[in-house]
Amino acid sequence: MTKKDYELIAKVIKQSHDNISTLANGMLPKTKVEAQLAGVAFVALAMAAHLACDNPRFEAKRFFTACGFVEQPDGTLRSLEEVSKEAAANARAARKGGKL
Repeated sequence: MTKKDYELIAKVIKQSHDNISTLANGMLPKTKVEAQLAGVAFVALAMAAHLACDNPRFEAKRFFTACGFVEQPDGTLRSLEEVSKEAAANARAARKGGKL
């Protein structure tokens, strides 16, 4: 497979991720959105495993980022959007508390 193939796979996964995130804006209950995002994360993890077998130089972290996810230390994936919001909230709380 070529780099273009990997990019196309990541693009499709990212579009699925983004479409589900759009539904999160009040259109679906939070539990359904979380379940659907977990399904997309599972697809990203499974694809990364197969792509790594195809190419020993495959960079899973880069692939997950292109898919809209961040790999956690425990091997699970979290949405980039979720991680960014959490970091911003933590920064605001730290500034409010006089820590920054």
